[in-house]
Amino acid sequence: MTNLQSLIPFIQVVKCGSFTAAADQLGVTPPAISKSITRLEKELGVRLLQRTTRQIQLTTEGRDFFEKINALHTGIDDAVEALKNSMRGPQGLVRMQASATFGRYCLIPLLAEFLQSYPEIQLDIEFTDEFTDLLEGGFDIGVRYNVTGETGLTSRYLCSVPIVLLASPAYLARKGIPRRPEDLVEHDCINVRKPERTIQHWRVRNISVIERKGGGPDIGDYLYTSATTMTEENDFMFTPSSNLLVSGQLDVHVHAALAGIGITPVSIAMALPFLRTGQLKVVLPNYRVLVNGSFPLHVMVQYPHRKHLTPKLQVLIDFLLKRSRQLDELPQDFNAYIA
Repeated sequence: MTNLQSLIPFIQVVKCGSFTAAADQLGVTPPAISKSITRLEKELGVRLLQRTTRQIQLTTEGRDFFEKINALHTGIDDAVEALKNSMRGPQGLVRMQASATFGRYCLIPLLAEFLQSYPEIQLDIEFTDEFTDLLEGGFDIGVRYNVTGETGLTSRYLCSVPIVLLASPAYLARKGIPRRPEDLVEHDCINVRKPERTIQHWRVRNISVIERKGGGPDIGDYLYTSATTMTEENDFMFTPSSNLLVSGQLDVHVHAALAGIGITPVSIAMALPFLRTGQLKVVLPNYRVLVNGSFPLHVMVQYPHRKHLTPKLQVLIDFLLKRSRQLDELPQDFNAYIA
């Protein structure tokens, strides 16, 4: 019976691309690697590698064999590492990629609490809205908007970001407070240009008729209702017009609203500091804006699909899953922020 030790030279040669590099990794000579693979091929009764003076290539049988045994080898390595880590407890470096705006306004406050609980864990975070492949980028975990399943990654729901319409008191004093969605046509509405350079269209929807499972209308419960279950009756659709169109960083339109330029849709978590100081006010509180049909903004956590996660990654994922759900809800003092 072939043992695991006899497979390691073959696995290493395929990964390194040469006998010499594999020998360096394993601390043996290239001839020893060559002899080991020859013995393995003889034992299996099939050629695994095509050897030339310049390179080595997998045969069809060799490629199929490598894919199967490499997965087993990786699983064993992960299990051994998980066992070692479980004895040490959560510690070490975690590399994360996160949405810039969600990270700045929502993630950092949560992670401050996490780092106090796990002082032996170090976080290296890249904040960006230009997402790269997590695996190719060498990241352990990602926090992103509206992502779908990706090969090799596990995706789990964190929260849905509530979006409200906001304006500064100075703007509302100058232009008046809109009472119906149709009133927005007469207002300066700060719009956002999408990365593909197209202009965003707004669909304004009344949410006050959405009922809780327990009965009775409730704004907060709408925030995690699937967009496919929301009625489209009486939606008001229009393309906002103003003297300002912003693109790039998603929080620029918040500062435009603070400057009194107009009305704009903003996530409640991003706006809350300015609502509490009175710098911004909520308008049309029973309405939400669907921007090109992408409401609500679902925030997901992604990480490499593995049977055994390291303790440092597991505790971070568990923490985010538990603590992010509070972002689904409107603050209890929401009514105090309405214009």
